[in-house]
Amino acid sequence: MNYGEVLLRLKRHEEAIKQYMTALQYDKSNADLHYNLGVVYLDLQQHQRAMNHFNDALHIAPDHKVNYIDCSRSCH
Repeated sequence: MNYGEVLLRLKRHEEAIKQYMTALQYDKSNADLHYNLGVVYLDLQQHQRAMNHFNDALHIAPDHKVNYIDCSRSCH
């Protein structure tokens, strides 16, 4: 578990977003960072932003299987 995930579990969404966005500045091709950021946005009911990050993660790592589930959840 990373610090962003801890913040998400504590419902400290804005802090989690800042952590993931900072990490993405250093590693834009990290599918897990995009996925985790998508999860934060999904939890905030910001479905378009969530979908954007899930799509980025899938583009980077097409076999990121958990992503398919969350992408479908964000469409509803």
